[in-house]
Amino acid sequence: MAYVLNNIRFRSVSSKALERYYNSKSFILNELIDERKQFSQVAREIQLLFFNTYSDWASKVESLLLNRNTVDESDIKIIFQRFGEVVESNKQIFTIHSDVFRPEFLDVFAAVHRHIPQSFKRRVRENVGVSQLEAYPLIIDALVSALQRTLYELYEIDCLLGSNLVERQFTSNASQQDHIITYIGRDDLRDYRETGEFITKTKLEYYLEHVVLPDIVIPVKVKNYTEESLELRNGVVIGDQPIARLLTDLQENPRIKIVEITS
Repeated sequence: MAYVLNNIRFRSVSSKALERYYNSKSFILNELIDERKQFSQVAREIQLLFFNTYSDWASKVESLLLNRNTVDESDIKIIFQRFGEVVESNKQIFTIHSDVFRPEFLDVFAAVHRHIPQSFKRRVRENVGVSQLEAYPLIIDALVSALQRTLYELYEIDCLLGSNLVERQFTSNASQQDHIITYIGRDDLRDYRETGEFITKTKLEYYLEHVVLPDIVIPVKVKNYTEESLELRNGVVIGDQPIARLLTDLQENPRIKIVEITS
């Protein structure tokens, strides 16, 4: 039987990183069972599936980096290969269990979710040349962020597909009947600075074109989870740049009306 020499210092660091991961999991599970949120089965099961499969991925990455001095390109290649295997496994589960993972929901989710794994992989790649002791916690932090963003995105879609803004309601979530709720966090601003794409705009434009009823104005409630100051005064977005400008630009589309900004 193969044996790999342990590294107690790395194990100590990795255990603290995984502790943050499981604390985040506890927070997200509490959100999923919050009756006020009314998460539908499909939204809950996607998030829970991701926790199961990415927990295994995190363990494999820990073993990979156990006795590395620094992370190199070959390590990143293996990390991404295993990440891709998780993605494909999840897709297969979606297909096999379409009675749970409803295609109508997954079509929308797949269209708007693409930016999260892309952002995650950019953050992981930043660890080339970084010591294992620093890299693994940063990789797990990136995973935590990706899963939290997924939670907000699932809630956004779940609410929309159960609202009066669509022709046919595909979920049981009736918590936001007459508007869209969207979340903007620090990683959204980071992605914008890195790629020039404001994901909130991309998602809302997709919803307008493919999901909501034609020719209606959609009221949008914004949850501001950035560190930037924002408020809405008489329909005008006031606050720090660039987020205030990005939200102002959103409203140049006559079918988008921001009606609330809260933190």
